[in-house]
Amino acid sequence: MSDTSVFKGGIFDEVMGLTKKTSPQVILASLLFFILTLIPLAGIFAIVFAQSANFDLTTIQNLQNDPAAAQAFGLQMVSMFQSPAFIAGMVVLFLIMILISAWQYNLNFLLVNRRVFDDTVDFSKAFKDSMNRGIFRIIGFILLSYLVLAVLGGLVAGLSYLAGGIGAFFGSIIVIVYVYRWLLILPAFLIGNKSLSDAITFSHRHITWIRALKLFGASILFGLVLMALFFIIGLLGMALNFIPFVGVVFNYALQVVLTGVITAFMVSLMVGLYYRYADIVGNEEGDPLDYLVGDSE
Repeated sequence: MSDTSVFKGGIFDEVMGLTKKTSPQVILASLLFFILTLIPLAGIFAIVFAQSANFDLTTIQNLQNDPAAAQAFGLQMVSMFQSPAFIAGMVVLFLIMILISAWQYNLNFLLVNRRVFDDTVDFSKAFKDSMNRGIFRIIGFILLSYLVLAVLGGLVAGLSYLAGGIGAFFGSIIVIVYVYRWLLILPAFLIGNKSLSDAITFSHRHITWIRALKLFGASILFGLVLMALFFIIGLLGMALNFIPFVGVVFNYALQVVLTGVITAFMVSLMVGLYYRYADIVGNEEGDPLDYLVGDSE
């Protein structure tokens, strides 16, 4: 059983240690996420295939040599994208993707938070417990995030119109830094059992503009390291692409592993920062231990 007060000291080592402990299970969760996302992707292909059944194959074959055929094909594609069946299908697939993403967030927070308190975590039990109402709370947060980002994006566009490229640049920086001020919303929402409004207040109170700016700077350095790593791995992947099937499997496996490790780090950081600024366990609106058990309601 761990003491959450360790996060109130030097947090970096604790977050890295938590990342190392949780990475294997979060990688497994990432694999499940990739598999589940194949369902809506297959749906997209099915919709396109069904719509393209009405396409004139002769027109498609003559695209390169016949401008009129290319124009006709373009009109067919526009007609497909504007059809009620295609639009309805894309809306359904979008909602499915949000549902799957919300479930993955819920499972990852369960895995990481339980690892804070226990030396071993039962993945199958966490998987079962992740099917709770927390998914719908996360969906609400995701939709709110889309709305806020749309508004902020509109403000940046307006600033760009008034002040040109300089306005767009500084406006974008301000928006990005502000997004970091939301870093504690999900852990406060899920672990602290706070309402969404209280979670936003909690995150804004503890992730000040200065702290958000520091996190933004650290993320730039982290991003540069990742770019160098991805470049080296990319070279290896390109070399393996000459071997049939091996290169494809390697690239997908590597994508799952890297996604899992990065996700484990991000969730560990959010959980660690939450306990760094939260009161002693039991003094929050909701006891974090409640989240260890899961809520199947």
